[in-house]
Amino acid sequence: MDTVELNDVRLAYRLDGPSDAPVVVFCNSLSTTHRSWDLQVDALGDAFRILRFDTRGHGESSVPSGPYTTADMAADLKGLLDQLDISRPVHVVGLSLGGMVAMDFAARWPSRVASLVLCATAASMAGAEALWNRRIEATREGGTISFAAETLARWFTDDFATAQPDLYEQIRGQIAATPDDGYIAAVAAVRDVSLADAARTIEVPTFLIAADDDPATPAAGVEELGKSIPGARGFRVIGPARHLLNVEQPAAFNKALRNWLTTLPTSE
Repeated sequence: MDTVELNDVRLAYRLDGPSDAPVVVFCNSLSTTHRSWDLQVDALGDAFRILRFDTRGHGESSVPSGPYTTADMAADLKGLLDQLDISRPVHVVGLSLGGMVAMDFAARWPSRVASLVLCATAASMAGAEALWNRRIEATREGGTISFAAETLARWFTDDFATAQPDLYEQIRGQIAATPDDGYIAAVAAVRDVSLADAARTIEVPTFLIAADDDPATPAAGVEELGKSIPGARGFRVIGPARHLLNVEQPAAFNKALRNWLTTLPTSE
């Protein structure tokens, strides 16, 4: 991976696909890296320039002092695009925390966004503060590996580990390798996120995708989020899947995503 130096963070990133193609940016969830989007690169890399990066505190990016906010991470994305001299509007795809970052970015810099794809995400996690605070304490005591099994159970249906053991272990490895300090700082961004007002300002074309059995961000909540976004143009439920629907159901996810991207006007 290549890196860029921003104000307080070194971001690791990777570009794939034709250099002159429309750019699609993928923003990863909490506890994963850019590799959580591998199956999307395989499916879209022929027609799109794909930019992936490790969120601050994750993967090969640095771990600045926390707590973090979605505003910090949205600014990271803007800085990355600026450093790479990508000035034309980009399609931004985000899942969970990545969806929150994508929303924040679109609300702050709408002229930089060709379209928005929000997956298994929410504008607020109000009511779940105790869960996130327990995760912080568990990380301090035993590291991110201490609750990997609990996380995977929320991310994948019961049959996934048997059906796709290599993918299951790859994601488990990403959870375990997440730096403890980076995870704790990023959890604060999820716990404290407050993007309901920002969502109501988003007028760029927006597509929402939910999983049919997601305990973290249920489909009904994702649908309600879409109703608050003026630019929302579509909503899709994919299953059987839990939170990491792009990994568990890549064929259905990639088909929906490609259809969305190829039916929109190309921004130059």
